[in-house]
Amino acid sequence: MKRLLIVIISIFTIPLISICQNYGKELPFTFLNNLHTNIEMYNLNAELTRIQDESRFEIIENDTIEFSNPIVGETFSVSININNIGTWTEISHGDSIWQLQINSTAGSYMMLIFDDFYLPYGTKLFVYAADKSQIFGPFTDENNYPSRKFSTAPLKTNSLIIEYYKPYYIKEQAKLNVKSVGLIGENFRNNQGGFGASDPCMINVMCPEYANWCNQRRSVVLNVRVVAIDSTLRRGTSSLLANEKRDGKPFLLTAFHVVATATNPDGSLSQSAIDELQNWVFVFNYQSPTCSNPTTDPTFVYFISGATYICGRSALAITGATDYALLQLNQKPPKNFNAYYNGWSNNKDDITETGIGIHHPLWDIKKIAEWEKTSIGAYRIAGRFTQGGTQQGSSGSPLFNNSGYVIGQLAAGDPQNPCGKKSTGNYGRFGVSWKFGLREELNPTGSHSGGNYDIISMSGDETCKQNWSFNNCNDLHTSDNVGIAIHGSIRQYDGVYNAKDYITAENTTIQPGSEKKVVFEAGNQIVLKPGFHATSGSIFTAKIGDCELGCNNGKNVGPDANEMVIENSNNTTAIEKSMNITNVENYVNTQEFVVYPNPNRGVFSIKVSDEENELQKIIITDVRGVVIYNNTEKNIVINEIQLPNPVAGIYIISLYFKDKILTSKFAVL
Repeated sequence: MKRLLIVIISIFTIPLISICQNYGKELPFTFLNNLHTNIEMYNLNAELTRIQDESRFEIIENDTIEFSNPIVGETFSVSININNIGTWTEISHGDSIWQLQINSTAGSYMMLIFDDFYLPYGTKLFVYAADKSQIFGPFTDENNYPSRKFSTAPLKTNSLIIEYYKPYYIKEQAKLNVKSVGLIGENFRNNQGGFGASDPCMINVMCPEYANWCNQRRSVVLNVRVVAIDSTLRRGTSSLLANEKRDGKPFLLTAFHVVATATNPDGSLSQSAIDELQNWVFVFNYQSPTCSNPTTDPTFVYFISGATYICGRSALAITGATDYALLQLNQKPPKNFNAYYNGWSNNKDDITETGIGIHHPLWDIKKIAEWEKTSIGAYRIAGRFTQGGTQQGSSGSPLFNNSGYVIGQLAAGDPQNPCGKKSTGNYGRFGVSWKFGLREELNPTGSHSGGNYDIISMSGDETCKQNWSFNNCNDLHTSDNVGIAIHGSIRQYDGVYNAKDYITAENTTIQPGSEKKVVFEAGNQIVLKPGFHATSGSIFTAKIGDCELGCNNGKNVGPDANEMVIENSNNTTAIEKSMNITNVENYVNTQEFVVYPNPNRGVFSIKVSDEENELQKIIITDVRGVVIYNNTEKNIVINEIQLPNPVAGIYIISLYFKDKILTSKFAVL
């Protein structure tokens, strides 16, 4: 059984409930309750006219290099705001939902681009195909970014529904303004790219002969580029990079020409191109589950909206013309993405005679190619492919040496001859990019070296660990100013520690301050030993929740369970004593029933998925284990439960059936 010994001390006056983006496991309210509503329609009359191949040519090291930059879709301006359109419906207990259906006359893929996006804490947003074949969300306050921008990945539909859920107790207003709708049509899918469009010689990354590259394949990301300057959708590939701190900061390496829709006269990226990155979408795990090409497009999508430009080097630069760009995602890939952070080498001697490229050709599912070196130039590595190849959309994808380290990113392939021994693949040199910006970001404190030009390499990493163990640690909180290691453990840049099995901490202090939040999340057990202090004013969360470790393919997860709260306590001694509880409750991490509304004011209902199983008992306790509700009556009514004299806080509810016990949590405000 999974056990949880945890405390949260909060500077807030209401309980904290951690709600994460679950990418499809949690269903919209209308799905859960089989609710049929009359939804207002927004009909977008559009025509796709600009889809085309587009390239530019540059002379680099006396060679003419073609940089592919095709248009694969278009964006269309709309006027959609939660306050000026759509249908509001009041549901149970005073909660409400807002819905709008958007229909398009063109295209088989649709995406939404928000220019004002803000969700109050406790609200949820879903976007799904009208036929319910694909669902994105829930999006929550954790998807609020300083830019107030947000985009969804393309849904394979020409009719989608936006559904916003607002509990009755939320007074703050959401900001949901859709600036434009992106359309990708049949033209794109059949002729210009998309699922199944790449050359037949392209090799699926999941083929068994490439099993040794399973870590590297988890790092590669499909870029959906929303280009505001000309209202187009374009494509590219990028990959996650580890840094010396191994802190999980989500750096992405790609090609500069993939990012540079507009440049300044000196070759640097224009401010408009930098701003555009907040509208981009980055898709993980878009690949075949087997070696064979699937007959249908993978519908479960893992994506992150938005990134920040860190540094780069244009192919036109007089020196350092490696055509690279380094980005940072707006959030760390969630625990279920099964992401991997690549290792890298700036050593010229590590450029092996052969290598591997992993990429998204023509915006297709992830592919892999075998490459051999033909020459090394001042800024690039020239070579050709011996198995597989690259196409438009592969730009920015990583080249790995035989040790699995990144040694370059794709600058230009051969669009006329995508496969075969004459198919070229030219990559910008990682070691040169290192001298012109990468070193300051990936090795800022010089822990691996003492200067710009030192030869170093670093192995890859993943932030989901088997276990975390902390002893004499006082700085696990969120901060960019972190060292490489904390007493043998690595500090996460966002203060979130995920473990497959367990987390233990002793003689450890959680510091106060809203910028110093710490989250422990383990698959089986969290043990806070003597000497652990979550000081007054700190924000500390501990919860049971699994993360994906090793060579898997992402995991469709539901909301986390078994989170407890102790708030506004100034007595750290009492909190430390609570860590020595001997009668620890055993919890089942389940989503077989839901409490709604959640949070509530002491009156709520329960929906059980297994309705035929006889419910024998309901017990509700507070976080101390004190029973406040015990119902053992026959024919228990679950459509409305009322707590006696409810007090604000977190409660544990257990449903006792003949053959199992289901446990979850809910909040009372």
